[in-house]
Formats: sequence, structure tokens, C-alpha cells
Amino acid sequence: MMPRTQTPLVSLSACLREWEWLQRISPVLRPPASGSSALSHRSHGFFRAGWHEPVRVIYDQELVMVKEGSMVVEIEGRRLPCGPNSFVIIPPGVWHASWTTSSVPVHRYWVHFDWVWLGPHGATPLMTCHPGQPVTDLYRLAPDFIPRNVIAGTISEPGEAFDLGERLHARMRRTPTSLLDCRALLLDLLIALFKREVTVSSDKQIDDSLPSRARAVLARLAITSDSLDSIEAVLEQLGYSYAHTCRLFRQAYGIAPLRYVNSIRIGRARRLLQDTQLTISEIAHQVGFRDPGYFTRVFARYTGHTPSLFRKSVSVTSLQSAQANGET
Repeated sequence: MMPRTQTPLVSLSACLREWEWLQRISPVLRPPASGSSALSHRSHGFFRAGWHEPVRVIYDQELVMVKEGSMVVEIEGRRLPCGPNSFVIIPPGVWHASWTTSSVPVHRYWVHFDWVWLGPHGATPLMTCHPGQPVTDLYRLAPDFIPRNVIAGTISEPGEAFDLGERLHARMRRTPTSLLDCRALLLDLLIALFKREVTVSSDKQIDDSLPSRARAVLARLAITSDSLDSIEAVLEQLGYSYAHTCRLFRQAYGIAPLRYVNSIRIGRARRLLQDTQLTISEIAHQVGFRDPGYFTRVFARYTGHTPSLFRKSVSVTSLQSAQANGET
């Protein structure tokens, strides 16, 4: 199961009741690592049906805006539907995953940032994927005046918000002037997302950094291939040795390429075990494992449960929840 720490989920209207905290923010984008693309930690793109990211934690804040299509962000076991013109801000240190739910590609924007200046990022990774162990001392936590939760809502003025997202995407460079410009744009964007009465397409942008290109290749491999034998060969097609790509990938994401692929596949398997009546063998083949026995061993290694026990535990939890709500 997804690790839980009971992080509350708050609606946009709840934040607006104490909107004064917005006057105290001074947001700072996470800059690209030295030698990497400016798009490494802030971009936008299209994600096709069946796309799934593994369970992970991040080390700073992540703003996600959905322009077209629909997806789900699962945060410590709770599913947050994100349709067109919606957004979510995920804080550091919470386990979460996301996947597309619409038949049309999902066009989304994302950016990693701090609410205020917290100093250089140094060696702080972008994320740690399950079952990796996060380095909790590196979490870039928000100051006390920021709501300690996941913020989600509907974008009330999508034209303004996505225009700011496009400008932010185009402006990011690793120069002091451009970073200052981006801080101003990010502040405008955050204010635009929360701006209401106080009474209450372009082509896909491709990140040319090596770890991000490797991540995109592995994500496609995880949902289209039933063989892990080709990982090394596929990554070497990026123009670098597998050892070099693997080292940079692990440095950026805290996990080896093979474990990243397995994390995606196990994430999809968890969802199928929870939401369908497919057999274990059918699920194993559907997520890319030729051998159901090997699938069971990998699933247990990543989740602590066999597929059968996981399905039973989910069923018991659902029944208890229904009984508590008077639905049975």
C-alpha cells in the first residue's frame, strides 16, 4: 500500500478564508542543476492514456496545473481527481502518485518551488521513489504561516494562469536576471490561482537533460513493453553509456532505472488489484511481467504484501469505511 502520514487535503475556498498568508510569500523556483536543461524542474507537456508515475516523495513544493484531459493524484491513499482547469500544490515529504484517466492526452504544467528563499538546493534530489528511503533532513519545508497541507482547487481564470505558465516556461534560464524574472512570474501565477472575491496548443516541449530523457524513455517502456532486458540497450540509444546514464538518473531521482520501471508497473498493478476483478496472472501480464510468480515476488518486495493479500486488505478497508459511513 502507499505509505501514509495523514497529510490533510484542503480546498481552495478553505485557503481563501485565511488568504492573508499570500501577502507574506516570496516564491523561488528550483533552478536546474548545473549542466542540465533549464526544463529539468519546470515544464509542461502532454501525457497519453495509460501514463502512470510511481509512488514518490518530493523535497520541495510542486505546483501541477491541468489544462486539458483528466488525471488522478493519489496522496497517501486518497485520490484527488484533476480535470481541465484544475490545480494542486503538493508539499514535500508526502507519498503520492499520479496517472491519466482520460482517453485524450493530458496537457499539464508543473513547477517545483519554495514558498520563500531557503538557500541553495545543493545536493537535494528532486524526488525519491518508493521503496527508496527519503532523506528527511533535506525536505525544504514551508514556513509556519503556509497551510500545512495539500492545496487543490479550480483555476478561476485559466486564460491568465496558463499564459503565465507559458511565459514562465519560456523565460527560465540559469542566469540571475532570468531567475528574478521567473520569481515575479511565479508570484503572479500563484496569486492568479487564488484570486477570487475575498468574501469568501503548442507542441510537446521536450526536456533535453539526460536524466529527464531517460525518465521519459523508461516511462514509455514501463507501459508498452513486457521485457526488462532492453532497458540497458534503450538507454544507450540516448548517446551515452548505460553506466553514465544510470549514475545521473540515480543522482536526479534517487532510484535505479530498473527500480523506476518496476515502481511504475507495481503502481499500475496496485490500481488494477483495487479497481478490477482481473486475476493475478492477468494483471501481471497487463503491467508487463511475463512470469506471474516473478511479479508476485517483485510486488511483495515493493509493497510488503503479496498481490492476493493486498487485494484482501483493500477490500477489508473499503468495507470498514462503508460501514463507518452507514453505507451497508
